[in-house]
Amino acid sequence: MGRAIFSNQRRRRRKKESGDSDDNDQDREKSLRLLDADMYATPFAAPFSPVTIVGGLVAFAVAYPLSGAVFAPWVGQHVVGLPPLTAVFATEGDALLPVDEATRALWRVQYAFVGQALETSAAVAGTCVLARLATKLNEEQQGKSASTNQKGASSDNNVDSAPLFQLDVSPFGPSAWNLRDGWLTWAIIGYPLAVASVSLASVVTIAVTDGQGFGGRGTADDVVQLLKSSPKPVTSRQEQAANDNNAATVTNAPSPRSDMSTAVPPVTPANVASVQPTWPYLLGIASFLAPASEELIFRGFLLASLTRFMSPTSAAFASAGAFACAHLSARDLPQLWGLGMVLGLSYVRTKNLATPIAIHSTWNAMTLLLLVVVQMEGGF
Repeated sequence: MGRAIFSNQRRRRRKKESGDSDDNDQDREKSLRLLDADMYATPFAAPFSPVTIVGGLVAFAVAYPLSGAVFAPWVGQHVVGLPPLTAVFATEGDALLPVDEATRALWRVQYAFVGQALETSAAVAGTCVLARLATKLNEEQQGKSASTNQKGASSDNNVDSAPLFQLDVSPFGPSAWNLRDGWLTWAIIGYPLAVASVSLASVVTIAVTDGQGFGGRGTADDVVQLLKSSPKPVTSRQEQAANDNNAATVTNAPSPRSDMSTAVPPVTPANVASVQPTWPYLLGIASFLAPASEELIFRGFLLASLTRFMSPTSAAFASAGAFACAHLSARDLPQLWGLGMVLGLSYVRTKNLATPIAIHSTWNAMTLLLLVVVQMEGGF
């Protein structure tokens, strides 16, 4: 039952012993049933014990900083060809390399991209190990169940359950678009629900804290700092202004006898855009690598494993809390919890990791787009 990881075809869930007919099943596929509790009641085939769950989370928690802080510098310098970290994080007074802050900001983002790629690779590798372990444990449980049934004892292993780590990203076919559990249908529905959930969490936070909110750094602060250091995208209006400035500089050029030490170099579009923008790397991190790794861990592993001990909706709430705490941002904790709740319920509904990954990716992409627009308008 754990073999469904990254399968290309959706497995249909076994019908409950209540005996729904094919006609009723088809009717459900054609109806949204957003608040139907039965649509969120099916657990996952997760055989993990509490010790295994805690051990898996600890392994992920160790692998993440190990990949980013230990392996990323070596891979960045010796494989990608980036300069050493001493140059990347050099201050103006160090003068290790004659480069500007925009170049160093680009290097920092490239190192962050390498680190996130390694972290996502570690999450995928860990998921594969857990899937193999789940397959083995489920087969052992099935063997014990068959032996118990032969002896005439009753067994509760016939409870309907969904396969672990199912990921089907195919946009074609009814399984992607049906109203009951189509992953694309619920990805489209889930994004506005995520906006509503985060907005509600913000309103509640403001009301509880008398408008003060929680202190500390936010999850977007580091992104803002990198965008502030990177060159702004050059628009046609900026290019025309730069050309006009060049013409004025040439017309009012100082005579050869003037003190050339005070001459200001002309501002050109080439100077403005001499360094690659950081946003493509940030987009890759925020909209592809980070959502994939976080959804594998918090929804694919943690939420699914918790359904063995609690209801799927309770597991979605608990995994959302872990997801929010893992970002280490007290200021954004309520909003991240609200976002994680929508991501969890979308996974419980569709049993397909493609759904929360798509919602998460869209959320991060829209947030980054807003920050880039603010940067272009001179907001920071």
